[in-house]
Amino acid sequence: MLREIFEVYAKVVDANGAYNTLNGYPKVYDSHLYNDDIDKARNRAYGEFHSVLGSMFTRDDRQCQIAMIIRASDGMQIERVAIGEVAEIPDPAYQVTVTSGSGSGTYTIGSIVNIVADEVGATFLAWEGAEGLSFVVGDATTAEASFIMPSSPVTLTATYTPAEPAE
Repeated sequence: MLREIFEVYAKVVDANGAYNTLNGYPKVYDSHLYNDDIDKARNRAYGEFHSVLGSMFTRDDRQCQIAMIIRASDGMQIERVAIGEVAEIPDPAYQVTVTSGSGSGTYTIGSIVNIVADEVGATFLAWEGAEGLSFVVGDATTAEASFIMPSSPVTLTATYTPAEPAE
């Protein structure tokens, strides 16, 4: 089943120049939470987006500035709005930690992450911790694979078949 995740980010710059994420953000709308209904997830994300924008226009603090972004799970930017002179919202990034292999680093949501298991003299079995990842090359059972970076940190461990006892 096709899965789509929409993330709504909101940051404000107040009259004192403080640049902060609005309380409760980012908000994530995952189509899996709506019985794989992508339109419902998208509509909820847009509803949130426009609700916050509307509330910003009615604030007493006329110097308040806001920037918002909606980003899909493939990393595609759907909509970005800035009211006032506000700094860019940085692309959100999360840590990938790979044990017994390579690919560790910080990646932005939607980027392609390449992982490779170490050659340790045993047969590669699987990547532990790969549940829920969207692979674009290989899968959780291939020593070399690529997946789309989700909106959360990822920890993977290469596992191997037990070594044959020496005779």
